[in-house]
Amino acid sequence: MKLNKHFTFDEFSEKLWSLFHGQALITTFNSPLNEACFSFQYLERNNVDFYLFESPEPLSLFSFHLPQSLKPKTLLLLDVNNKGLRFNGILCEEHQFALISEKSQHPFCLQIPVNCPILVCDINTNNKQFQELCNSLVPVNIDIKYAQELKTVVRHASKMLPNKDSNVGAILLMRIVEILSLHPTPMRPQSLTGRSRLPRRSFIPKCVDYMMEMSSTDAIKQLAKEKNISEKTIRNAFKETVGFTPKEFEQISKLFAFRRALKQPEIVTVFEAAIASDVYRWSRYASRYSKIFKELPIKTL
Repeated sequence: MKLNKHFTFDEFSEKLWSLFHGQALITTFNSPLNEACFSFQYLERNNVDFYLFESPEPLSLFSFHLPQSLKPKTLLLLDVNNKGLRFNGILCEEHQFALISEKSQHPFCLQIPVNCPILVCDINTNNKQFQELCNSLVPVNIDIKYAQELKTVVRHASKMLPNKDSNVGAILLMRIVEILSLHPTPMRPQSLTGRSRLPRRSFIPKCVDYMMEMSSTDAIKQLAKEKNISEKTIRNAFKETVGFTPKEFEQISKLFAFRRALKQPEIVTVFEAAIASDVYRWSRYASRYSKIFKELPIKTL
C-alpha cells in the first residue's frame, strides 16, 4: 500500500465519500475529532486499484449509488480480519465478498465494526456475468483458499510498501473475478429458508427519500400504504439493513450532513449550512450536534 496515512474523521469521511458516495455515520466518538486516528491507504495495480481503510469507531455507511466516473467502478469488499462486516444487513462470512457495481446504480449499506480493516478493490473488468453478480447486493461466496490467499497478500502489503514490479495482488483478483463470474446469482438468506423476499432494494431507499421531505413516522406510514406492507416490517427491515431505526437514521444523517455543509468553504454562517443540509429548527439540532461531535456548530464553521 502507498504510505500508511492516518486522517482526522472529516478527512477520512471525505475519502469514503469520494469512493462510495456515501456518508460515514458514527453515533459516539471516543477520540478527539482533530486526532488523526482513521486509516486510509491506496495502491494502484494493473486493472485494479486497492484501498484499505480502518476506523477506530464502529460506523455505518449508506449510499444511494456509487459515484459516476469516466472509468465505471466495480468494487469488491473484503473483511480482512473477519470482524463482522455487514453488507445490506447480512454478515460477510470468512469466505465471502461484498460486490457493488456503479452500472447497477443500486443503493447499499455497510455496517463496519471498530478496528475492522476493509479491503476495497476497484476492478476494471467488462465481464458481463461478473457485473450481473454485482446486482445481487448480498455477500457472495468464493473458494476459501482464494479468500485466504488474498487476505495474506493484503496483510503483507499493509505492513510494507510492496515491490513496484510485483503485480501478484492484481493477478489474484482477476482470477477471482473469473471464478465469481461462474457463480449463480445468490439470494438473501431469508429466501433460502422459505420466507418471502422483501423488496428492500426499492423500499429502503424510498423510505430514505421520503424522510428528506417528511418525518420518519410519516415516511413509514406513506410507504406502508404504497407497498401494502406493515409499518413494523419496514422498521425491522430498515434496522437490519442500515443499522439504525428510521428515526435514528433521520436524526444522525442530518447531523452529519450538517457538519459536512459547515466544512464547505463557500458556507460562511451556521444558518447557511442548515439550509444547505435541510436542517430546519437547527437550534434544536445544536444540542444533539454538540453531544456527538463535542463542539458547537459555530466552532466547526
